[in-house]
This record gives sequence, C-alpha cells and structure tokens, in this order.
Amino acid sequence: MPTLIIQQPDGQVGCRFDGRLLVGRRLTNDIIINDVAVSRIHAWFDGDKDRYYVADNSSRTGLKLNGKPATGRIQLADGDQVEIGPSRITFHTSDQLPEGLLTLDRGGPAEVDGTLFNCECGAPLWVSPNHAKSKGRCAHCGRSVRIPQSIPQARPVMVASAGQTACGICQCVILPAEQVTCCPSCQHVYHAECWVENQGCAAYGCDQVNILAGPQATAPTTMDHDPVPVDSHHWPLLLLASSLFAAVLGMFTFGLTALVTGLIDGIYLVRTRQHRKLAAGALLISLVGLAAGLVFSYSFWLRRSLWSMR
Repeated sequence: MPTLIIQQPDGQVGCRFDGRLLVGRRLTNDIIINDVAVSRIHAWFDGDKDRYYVADNSSRTGLKLNGKPATGRIQLADGDQVEIGPSRITFHTSDQLPEGLLTLDRGGPAEVDGTLFNCECGAPLWVSPNHAKSKGRCAHCGRSVRIPQSIPQARPVMVASAGQTACGICQCVILPAEQVTCCPSCQHVYHAECWVENQGCAAYGCDQVNILAGPQATAPTTMDHDPVPVDSHHWPLLLLASSLFAAVLGMFTFGLTALVTGLIDGIYLVRTRQHRKLAAGALLISLVGLAAGLVFSYSFWLRRSLWSMR
C-alpha cells in the first residue's frame, strides 16, 4: 500500500493511500488544505493494484507535479511531488511511513448538507440540497450528469477557533483574503461563492433564503466552485433549422449559403461534446445543400446542364 507525505505550513503528516482521497478546502475532504488559493474540492488521488493517479478537479489555481503545471489524470511514480496551494504531497510506493511522523486523522466531521457523488470519469462533484435531481455538466470531462437525490446528513460542529468565522453553508473557516457576503436580514456570514451557489441565505426562516432564485429559476449543477449551465438543445436545433433554410436558398446561390452554414456546423461539431448527432445532421444537410445548389444553380442560371461541361 503506497503512502503520502503531506507537507503543510503548520507541519508534516503522513497517510496510507488505501483507495480514493479527496483534497481541498472543504472539511469533508480526506486531505484538508485551508488556504484561499485552494478550491473546496481541488483534486483527488485514486488507483488500484500497481497504478496510482492524481487529477486536478478543474480547480481555480491547478496543481503542479514535480514543479511543473499538470492537467488531466496523471499516473504517479515513486517520489513524485504534487503541489496544491501551499502544500506539497509526496507519493511513495513503500507502505512504511517514516518513524515518528504524525499520521493524518481522516475521521473528520460528518458530511455537510448536500450531495457528493462521482461523474463517470471519476471526478467528484458536490451540490447543495436545492440542486438535487437537476441536470448539468461535469466541468472535468464535459459529460451530462443527473444529480441524485440529496440524502440529509448531520451538520458538523464548526471548527473555527477563537477569532475566526466559519461559513454558514460549507462550514469552512473564512480566511482574511476571501470574499464574503453578509446576509442583510440575519447577519450570518458566508463565502461569496457559497452565497451564490445556495441562491441566498441558509438560515431557517430568514427572508433571504433563495433570494437569488427568482420566480422561475432553474438550479445549476456545481462542480467545486463554478456554476455550470443546465443542458439545452437550443443551439443544435437552431443550427439544424438554419442548415435546412440555407440548403433551400443555396439552390439559387450556387450553394454559397449552405457552405457558410456548413462551416458553422463543422466548428460547432468540433468544439462541443453535447448533441453531436444533431450537429452532425445539420452538417450533412449543409453538404447536401451545397452539392444540390451547385447542380441546380448552374442549370437554372446558365441554362445548361452541369454534366454538359467539357
């Protein structure tokens, strides 16, 4: 069983790599790094048998592997050093921790309100209770995900020491450099991003609860810190309709309108991961319209058949 040596500003601890480890600022992570540069679920370690990996969770500041910025899911080798914020995590294939080294306590508090689940790509996603059963997109791989029903959990005891304030939503200590939002009604203090994700105050009975939701709000899916827009068929359907219209118009313009929509369809198909069948259908219609436009326009305007050209 491999081991991790975690060097933080306040000391050094070790832990055994016995499966999957979440790293970030949230108190429910296995490795907690309470720093403004670290996202709430910043990265994760996983692996099996003889292969072990680290992956950035689309965090704000990313991570470094052996001093160089790294992206994606990367296989680890003995002695590799992963830098996340002010912390350095060293991976060792040995199952023995150095003598006298403190062992990381991974018991932690109970899960905060919300749902923690994994995308098919392995990326951890967390959403607040009011986003349960909604639909969104994984910021790590781009897959469309359906959020499971939130299971109520016991709230953890706030661990803020004297002189410190804990966010009323995520329960993490609010650091001096972090942006905060103070509820104008009950005066509870939250991380600014937590206030937005929760769509307002989290205090029971406060008139600011869901104040950001509006009368016809749709709940976004969140991954760590960024809101992700709800999945939509708007653009693919618009491209499909435009391609049909351009194909018809192209019958009298030598297919030029179909050529333009075909280029747009091709760019959309290359850049998107969603609704690829609709985008491919729009591209096919544009190509057929281009070919038909060349044949028909030549015979219509020049009064000659395209096949009679010598």
